[in-house]
Amino acid sequence: MLRREGIASFDQRHLMAIARTFEHNVDLAGLFTPKRLDGDILFFKAMRRKDMCSPSMWSPYVSGIISVHEIDCDHDEMTAALPLAQIGPLVAQSLRSTGSVGIRNAAAGRRSGNKESMQGGA
Repeated sequence: MLRREGIASFDQRHLMAIARTFEHNVDLAGLFTPKRLDGDILFFKAMRRKDMCSPSMWSPYVSGIISVHEIDCDHDEMTAALPLAQIGPLVAQSLRSTGSVGIRNAAAGRRSGNKESMQGGA
């Protein structure tokens, strides 16, 4: 995100380039049609703002289970250290339990993980 001091130093050419890029990205987003994912997802819900997107919004795009995990933060804080300290272990656990991605065991130098399906629900 641009800091106020930073954007104030931009000349007209830079500001126009930013505006054109924004408009182009909006146009591209309107052309995109997502395909349906054949599988399960982890949904991390920022709990400090209840009006943000709901896990049910993803239902048309996911054939499997939407496993909801509530994170005590605002949406724009999801990549801060404390929320990531909650999210990281949940992702690692899911990857290990589903066997969909092998986790490298650095000490043994081999792949681990089982083939169980992720359990859970919204």
